[in-house]
Amino acid sequence: MSDDDYDRSLLIGLHKMAAQSGDGLAMAMYERFADAETVRRSSAEILPLPGLHQRPAKPMSARLPYGEATIISFPAPTWQRNAVRNKG
Repeated sequence: MSDDDYDRSLLIGLHKMAAQSGDGLAMAMYERFADAETVRRSSAEILPLPGLHQRPAKPMSARLPYGEATIISFPAPTWQRNAVRNKG
C-alpha cells in the first residue's frame, strides 16, 4: 500500500501556528488523518505469493523449449482413405 511520507506532528504544528493568526485548519487536518487511518485499516493489500500460481516449464524439445508436447493421432480424412482404397 502507498503511504504518504509526511510527519503528522509537523503538519499539525503548522496548522496550529496558522490558527493563531486566525486561518487555522487543525480540526480539518485531524479529521483527514482519522479518515486516512480508517481507510488504511479497512483496505486490503494484495500480495502475490511466489510459486503459488506459477507453473514449471517443461521443454517440448531442444528446438522448442517452451512447452509440453502431446501428440494425438487422428484417423485420416475420408477423402484420403478413399484415394488409398481406389489405388490399391
